[in-house]
Amino acid sequence: MWQGDIFTFRLGGRYAYLIGFIDDYSRYMAGLELYRSQTADQVLEVYRRAVGEYGVPKEVLTDRDGNIRTGGDRLGLSGSYGRTGQTH
Repeated sequence: MWQGDIFTFRLGGRYAYLIGFIDDYSRYMAGLELYRSQTADQVLEVYRRAVGEYGVPKEVLTDRDGNIRTGGDRLGLSGSYGRTGQTH
């Protein structure tokens, strides 16, 4: 199971956003990228890169953040906690 979230902070006087997915068991960062804005497309980009390198997680846990939720909906996740719906 992975957990996904967006961390917002100030960098050089501007907002910056870390979008990440962490493996719940090992605490290893499966995907992490830094952006100057946050969009659902960026969430999907980070997720897809992580899946490309580590495979599809059985479950993904997120909070109710709008961009995480929109990205999750586009991936076929249900609610804030769901299965990816992909099988291998």
